[in-house]
Amino acid sequence: MHWIKLTAKTGHLIHVNLANAMSVIWNQKENASYIAFPGGREDVLVVIETPEKILKKLELDKEILADQDDGEASDFAKAFPDTTK
Repeated sequence: MHWIKLTAKTGHLIHVNLANAMSVIWNQKENASYIAFPGGREDVLVVIETPEKILKKLELDKEILADQDDGEASDFAKAFPDTTK
């Protein structure tokens, strides 16, 4: 899962996992993006970032994660090693 911070139309910061998003559409009248998920009409987030800014945030976060991956095991992997091997 990959979470990014976005700003809800209400002004609150929210964390969004775009892995399951079906679409991101800009509504010019409301100056907001609609992020749709598989649940239908009730499963839509409304944020103030444009679709372009959302995708750029996602790309930047992925680059940061890739830079942090230096070949060492994560803290989780160190704490819970795979003993099935």
